[in-house]
Amino acid sequence: MATRPFWREAGLYAALCGYTVVLLVTDARLTTVWPQFALAATAFALLFWLSRELGPDGRRELWCTIVVSLALELWGTQVWGLYGYRFLNVPPYVPPGHGLIFLACTRASRAGWVVRHERAFTRSVLGLATAWGLWGLVVAPALGGVRDWHGALYWPFFATLMTFSKRAGAHAWTFLVASALELFGTWLGTWHWAPVMPGLGLGAADPPSCVAGGYCFFAAAGVSWAEAWQRRRERRPVTAQPAS
Repeated sequence: MATRPFWREAGLYAALCGYTVVLLVTDARLTTVWPQFALAATAFALLFWLSRELGPDGRRELWCTIVVSLALELWGTQVWGLYGYRFLNVPPYVPPGHGLIFLACTRASRAGWVVRHERAFTRSVLGLATAWGLWGLVVAPALGGVRDWHGALYWPFFATLMTFSKRAGAHAWTFLVASALELFGTWLGTWHWAPVMPGLGLGAADPPSCVAGGYCFFAAAGVSWAEAWQRRRERRPVTAQPAS
């Protein structure tokens, strides 16, 4: 895996952060759903531009992750009711947005300092997730807030990824980026989480503490699907060509 000088790509990451802020602030000011399709067009254009250097395996992982994330977004909002967006839909810019998170965090995980110190980096992010989860379970209720069982449910899965996944660095970046995105998006009112998990009766903060672990699940499931797809293709028998 080729490493990348992090400072050389700092401008790209800053531009992506700025783009995300502008997109979400613009969406928060919309009074109808239709302009969201224009926002989606910009997100897809940016996604195609950033993914132009990917090989077949990378493109397969990217699009499998997008499909998984869209399916789970639809399930979480339209079926289960865990959370909801302002217009009660899944905004059309959300699928390419998940793709941009996947691309950016994969690239960031290849920075030289992350590769050299991956264990320390992933353990630090896991410590942050643990502290946030404990805050939701112990400290927030003591201060008069809700006991955030919902957020705590993501912690075991995220801890497993940090400990055993070969993409632990990318998942750590995903947790950081998605946590910032959740805090900003719910602050703007672009989406909100249900205060009680439907069907389970468990309390939830807005956003739940370790919910960014769900974004990591999107990536882990998408990559696993892409790898299984590739293995199936490799096992497919090659049809012999008739002799001329």
